Amino acid sequence: MATASSTPVAPSFNWKRYPEAEALVGALLDRAIDGSRFLGDLKQKMLSETSTRLADWVDYLVVTDRPGLNVRVLDADFAKSPIPFALGATVYTHEGGMFPRIVVCSGAGPEIREVGIKVESVADFSRAHD
Repeated sequence: MATASSTPVAPSFNWKRYPEAEALVGALLDRAIDGSRFLGDLKQKMLSETSTRLADWVDYLVVTDRPGLNVRVLDADFAKSPIPFALGATVYTHEGGMFPRIVVCSGAGPEIREVGIKVESVADFSRAHD
């Protein structure tokens, strides 16, 4: 008895752009680069040595709350997330695109407090970048 085998059809993928989210993350990352020579150098190294953008390696951005920032984040299609980070911090994620998490912290301080980079090995990254 012969059986018919059918190959499952892969669901179609509809790639969408999120220009507001891209602009927000880009602006925040640009401010972080302006305030950190290391990040500026890393951006150039990533581009020249791996042909990748620094933005693609960013896992999260920790920013100080400013008037209107939460509204800008929500308007860019980020949503509040239950992911814990720190006391008094609100974590935003973007479900539609591959964007870093944005962590908004209350209080005074620099606009960009921290940039978390995705690495396979912290030891290797530290050794490569002193």
